[in-house]
Amino acid sequence: MLHFKIETAKPIYRKFYTPRGVARKRTIWMVDETAEFQSWVTFSAAEERWLQEQKESLLAIIQEEFQHGELPVSIPLQGDQDAFALWMKEWLQRFFCGTYDPLFWEYQIQTGERLAQLAIPLARWAPVFRYIRKCIYPKIFVQLSPERQDSLARHLITLGEGCQYAVQTGYLQQQSHDTLFSIRALMQIYDLEDFFSAAADLACDLAQAQGVGLILLDGEQLRYHLFHGLSKQYQHLSSLSFPKEEGISGAALRENRAIFQRDYPQSPQAMPAFVEMGLQGSLAFPLRGPDGPQGVLVLSWFTAAPPTRIPQLVWEHLRLLVDVLSALLVRQALEEHLQHLSSQDLLTGLPNRRVVYEHIHASMARSVRHQRLLVLFFVDVDGFKRVNDILGHQQGDAVLRQVAERLRSAVRAGDMVIRYAGDEFVLLIEDVLHVSEIEQVASRVLQALRFSIDPQCPVSASIGSVTYPFDEGSPEELLHHADQAMYVAKERGGNCWVPYGYYLQDTLQKATALVQELRSALAQRQFRLHWQPIVSLPGQQIIGAEALLRWQHPTQGLLAPAAFLDALEQSSLMIDVGQWIMDTAVSQAERWRQAGHDLDIHINLSARELLAPHWIDWCAVLLERHPQIDRERLHLEIVERVAVEDIPIVAKQIRAAKQRLGVQFVLDDFGTGASALQHLGDMDCSGIKIDQSMIRDLPKNPKHVLLVQGLLYLAKALSVEAVAEGVETAELAQLLTEMGIEKAQGYWFSKPVSVRAMDALLNA
Repeated sequence: MLHFKIETAKPIYRKFYTPRGVARKRTIWMVDETAEFQSWVTFSAAEERWLQEQKESLLAIIQEEFQHGELPVSIPLQGDQDAFALWMKEWLQRFFCGTYDPLFWEYQIQTGERLAQLAIPLARWAPVFRYIRKCIYPKIFVQLSPERQDSLARHLITLGEGCQYAVQTGYLQQQSHDTLFSIRALMQIYDLEDFFSAAADLACDLAQAQGVGLILLDGEQLRYHLFHGLSKQYQHLSSLSFPKEEGISGAALRENRAIFQRDYPQSPQAMPAFVEMGLQGSLAFPLRGPDGPQGVLVLSWFTAAPPTRIPQLVWEHLRLLVDVLSALLVRQALEEHLQHLSSQDLLTGLPNRRVVYEHIHASMARSVRHQRLLVLFFVDVDGFKRVNDILGHQQGDAVLRQVAERLRSAVRAGDMVIRYAGDEFVLLIEDVLHVSEIEQVASRVLQALRFSIDPQCPVSASIGSVTYPFDEGSPEELLHHADQAMYVAKERGGNCWVPYGYYLQDTLQKATALVQELRSALAQRQFRLHWQPIVSLPGQQIIGAEALLRWQHPTQGLLAPAAFLDALEQSSLMIDVGQWIMDTAVSQAERWRQAGHDLDIHINLSARELLAPHWIDWCAVLLERHPQIDRERLHLEIVERVAVEDIPIVAKQIRAAKQRLGVQFVLDDFGTGASALQHLGDMDCSGIKIDQSMIRDLPKNPKHVLLVQGLLYLAKALSVEAVAEGVETAELAQLLTEMGIEKAQGYWFSKPVSVRAMDALLNA
């Protein structure tokens, strides 16, 4: 006797939510379920014989129906009705084949999967089974004897119900697989708007909705952030905001659960604005985050009737989609927070130099649009180095924080204050109507920064400014001009303001002419390298040398860097000169090594060189040309003030260079920059050079002794070598030896000398 067991699909689909259930459905699920279907449906031996004997007759009935009957072929198969008819004919032949083994039931399941793949609604497959019962079964039953008719007819009807259930099972299985695959694909989309657009499409397909809205919490308000699927007459809804307690969205947030209102106009949470626009139904999911609710995802039905109920499987898929969206919102909030931190100076809380050009560009655009003046002030704190030297870096940091507060108080709330680097700040003053206002702002800033936290260390400000559009140019040029004006203020003794203008042209023309001379000097090979020995303490043996640039001027003689280095470092020519220095120094180091002098070679490196594109590649080629050089004894020196201007970028470049080139990095003039101690570990440098400003006063300044001892302790803890600069007396050399410093350089041992003189020192 035939036995057929009917169960709901829910227990079957629970299997898909076990780990790796979807990936294994083909190999495990189908075998289990086809065997179960086979056990549900059994025929007696006599019934199976009759079906086999009548196979040809049954196929003839099917053929006749296809030739003369009215077939239910209104279901589209990619627009090809003939293909669908052939497919249904094959399915009917399989249905009446008389053999109902696992392959038969697998075919039924695959039929449902194929329908799902073609996006044919399952409800539109039901006419096929009604057609079998109405048109084909009667023609079969008339061929049966009365005693067999009731039994076999009942069994065939039940077989049809079993096939309908198997097709439904395959359909839901494929639909679930496709939905999960789509959600997995969504997880590879990282842009919020792109993700929302794709997720909204999927949500509309799942729930047959017409629109999806992303509503985010904004203080006490719920505000539409994104909306998908709105026609033109509803698009103004995407700009709405309302109190977070109102509507179905407010209820979903308050109750922390999804809420479905099929008849929205009659809902107690209905909002008049949406009712007037014809909203028929709404489904709201709360979006949760680690710190509480983030907002709501809302599905809407406007002209179409909402479903009577939402199947459990669709609920689960929608909840999974909501969870992924919630996680993306959390990640976006975290990225925005990290971006804020990366663009914020941690010491003062001001924006940092990473965003300075962006803000200048935006301010310039507003100046043009509003027909107002923009003033850019470049502010440098006078006396700040003395604060660090005498009071220490902790007090130096306190001064910088106070400067930031005083600058914020000296300008309007809408004006921008940026910490540019070290003790340098940039002010952007917008909406200036009269030139007289510029002088008033400069006066307030000068007065605000004229203070002292210790009688020994008063501070003030040197200020340069440019006024746009009177001074035209790019953001970079405006900043450069303000910087030049600030340096003129410095040269005048500080504590003053110098606007960029025509009377600076003479200074700028001289600087431009100097750069042209330097360019010619490089082409005509007028540059020289002098070398200052680095010695060991206490033995005073030469263990290294620092390469120092000199200019053999055709009329002025040998010039030290003080005469030209500022102009050179502000020019792109610095990269070409730096490459000459590196090439010359490495070549000389290789010659000394071949002569038996294995030295630490120190080469100064400008920020422009270090951060230049392809600088590491250029160095790699250079070192490959000198294979005998000991790369571990090649020390590239970076001035500490430059290094701490943008620590993450500089540190990244240092790590990349060390890994690729195998060279060492040293922080030069250590102790002169802001907050140097706290950044030493971040820079991944193998050595420091303690600045001569801290060394020369050691015999008469106990505070400096304590500072240097602290630096030595820190260097030892970080496995960093320390070299003392500016040793000019025997007394100082002896004191440094007693303090435990093992390397030093200075005029007491030797001034910088030519290569020939250095050779003589090495061979003495």
